[in-house]
Amino acid sequence: MKSAYIGGILALVIGLLGLGSIVFILVDTGSETPVDLDPNIEIVIIAGELGNNFGFKTDTESVITSPGVEINLKEGDIVRIIFLNEGEVPHSFAITGQPESTALTLFKSDIGGPSSPIQPGATSETIIILDKPGTYYYVCTVPGHTTLGMYGTLIVESI
Repeated sequence: MKSAYIGGILALVIGLLGLGSIVFILVDTGSETPVDLDPNIEIVIIAGELGNNFGFKTDTESVITSPGVEINLKEGDIVRIIFLNEGEVPHSFAITGQPESTALTLFKSDIGGPSSPIQPGATSETIIILDKPGTYYYVCTVPGHTTLGMYGTLIVESI
């Protein structure tokens, strides 16, 4: 009887550990910045408003455009993205497969998000590895902002 009781408790503990792992996998957004990476590229993305539209610029551009400028990088680049919100409303950043705020975030690139955007005047950053060539989009994930032009094209060239 005692061994059946211990066996039952052991099975329960193992089951809960397994369930906890599954929940972690399902809930993990992958938004942590890899601290042990040494970026070979640094890009400053600046968010803001442009009349009735929203847009982006890089630190090498003088004005915000809607949509944002095309950014060209190479497969394998380790990129530090510094996101600065120069706008008057909260904005966020992510790399996606479509120019839509609800599209799946790729490369663990999210900075802020729909429910926790970067406030005006604030800066945040992440480090990503561009491990797959293709045409992608950088977008603001705040609902409605991509429809106001807050996206740009990111091309990752094959090496």
